[in-house]
Amino acid sequence: MAGKKDFSQNSVFEAWRDSFSQKIDKKFQDSPDYVRRKRTSGTAITVVDKLRKLPTNSIRLLLNVYNDDREFQTDLIQVYESELLYARISPSAFAEDLHRFYMDTAKRLKRREEIDLFLGLLAFVEDRTFADQSGEDFVLYTALMDLLLQQMEFLKKDTQDYNSILVGIATDGTTTLEIPSPFPAFDIPIYKAARLPDRASASRYLESEFKKLGYSNVRSYRDIEQITNSSAIYTANVNCMAGFINEYTYDMLPITPMIIGKQPLIAPPLKSSYPENSSRGGTTVIPFRSAMTIREYLNILVRHRRRILPANGVRVNFTDSAFYNTLTIKEMYKYGDMFLLYCISTNKGDISGRYNIRTDSFVTPMDQARPRPDDLIDAIRGLVLWAYTAATCDDSVVTPTNESYHATFEDDHAKIEILSLGNKLRRSDGTDTSGSRRIDLEKYETKEISLNGHVRKLPKDQVASDRAREFAKRLGLELQEGETYVQPFVRHAWVLKKQEERR
Repeated sequence: MAGKKDFSQNSVFEAWRDSFSQKIDKKFQDSPDYVRRKRTSGTAITVVDKLRKLPTNSIRLLLNVYNDDREFQTDLIQVYESELLYARISPSAFAEDLHRFYMDTAKRLKRREEIDLFLGLLAFVEDRTFADQSGEDFVLYTALMDLLLQQMEFLKKDTQDYNSILVGIATDGTTTLEIPSPFPAFDIPIYKAARLPDRASASRYLESEFKKLGYSNVRSYRDIEQITNSSAIYTANVNCMAGFINEYTYDMLPITPMIIGKQPLIAPPLKSSYPENSSRGGTTVIPFRSAMTIREYLNILVRHRRRILPANGVRVNFTDSAFYNTLTIKEMYKYGDMFLLYCISTNKGDISGRYNIRTDSFVTPMDQARPRPDDLIDAIRGLVLWAYTAATCDDSVVTPTNESYHATFEDDHAKIEILSLGNKLRRSDGTDTSGSRRIDLEKYETKEISLNGHVRKLPKDQVASDRAREFAKRLGLELQEGETYVQPFVRHAWVLKKQEERR
């Protein structure tokens, strides 16, 4: 039986891989479900390849340790753990059964209204995956991530709409949110070209088919590789945000894909340290030392925040920057932690991600790029933390000014403008209505608005409760004497109806 073959031998694995791919092509090439079958078979092959040289006992041990993590407890993880063991013990049977597994699990998630729980699991696994990118743990967790990501194809409203991407779920816990793919159907010609007899025939076919799909600049395999890389980064970007996207955070998704070409992406790097006289004429939140690097200073400063962001976040507009156009940041309390979501528009495309304030975990889709662009990731992290601390700390070194930005980054010609994104009513032309208190009930409707928690002063002689202090401590906020922390809550507000509803 194929399941008893030694897949740790490269020749055995490669022979099975080719045979399995050909079997899927022969059986489903004329089926409307062909693309999803190919994507699922690709996931099966990738998972088997990653696990085939790991000792079975090692996988069991790692999974037991992983499941004992108390930060995210759900029996749902055991469903996918069992599949990983199945992939290691009986790889051929696992690959044959994977499509059915996804179908059955999707039915369970929808029936129990557990899609939000699944997206939380996805976010948790991703944090663990890229916390330590070495050893057997990393191999196991990346295989688990592969398994989870393909499940999202089966959770969409139309599972055969290959040009849409699941990006999150509404606050009702049942309505999935989807966006059109910026790379529609790009993998379909590649699947079909693989069945052609020679490379020359495949190349001609690919150029013709990609033009039909609107990819006018595809003339070589190198062009296809660039599209593939850009699509992979964009998909990874959307996936890393999926556990945090709802109606109120939808605008934190990337719009323009990041272009991944031969040249490395270069963002303005952080300077080494602030000048020794940076703290003169003002007060620093933490003891300032000239020998402290800027990254060290920001990492400590973020733990000493005095405020929270406005409900709709803060935006930094850039003029004449070497790389950046805008940065938007929002706070979100979820999964028992406070997260900072960010979306950056650059001259090479958009990139989104998140930062767990308690654990100091900074997630970016660039974590999955190979080779990993450490300088780019370091620069982006620095920008996000600088903007966040400038908006929430009372510090004389890190401030929402051009001077502070130029003292922090090698971006000499840039000018910045930091805007608070409030939640005022807005007209259809985008202007606010703060000058008028009258509300035209035909144009507006009430809607639940999710508000972040915040620090507020207490009446004289009152003290914060132990619960408020514990929440503030967990979120990294400093409470001074006479202050308390108000937890996130939902209120009703007037919002402008959609255009079609007002007709």
